[in-house]
Amino acid sequence: MLEKLRNKRIVFAGDSIGRNQWESLLCILSSAITNKDNIYEVNGSPITKHKGFLVFKFADYNCTVEYYRARSCVAESTPAEPRPIYEQLLKLDK
Repeated sequence: MLEKLRNKRIVFAGDSIGRNQWESLLCILSSAITNKDNIYEVNGSPITKHKGFLVFKFADYNCTVEYYRARSCVAESTPAEPRPIYEQLLKLDK
């Protein structure tokens, strides 16, 4: 798989589900690398539950696997009066 990702960038954007997928892919890819020193977070950040982004580089393949925290990738709004039984709307076509 790393050969297919050579000189490429893969990005996960989203919430905890996207983060779990990102972490799983990092584990899969790193298991194929013998020299773990060639895998690193480009900004020197540890993997923590912080907000923001993390970018891991697989130097031997010039490949980055990135995660960008985005609470919601769709527009949220509060419904107009009279209030229905739900509290928020997600506009999936935006």
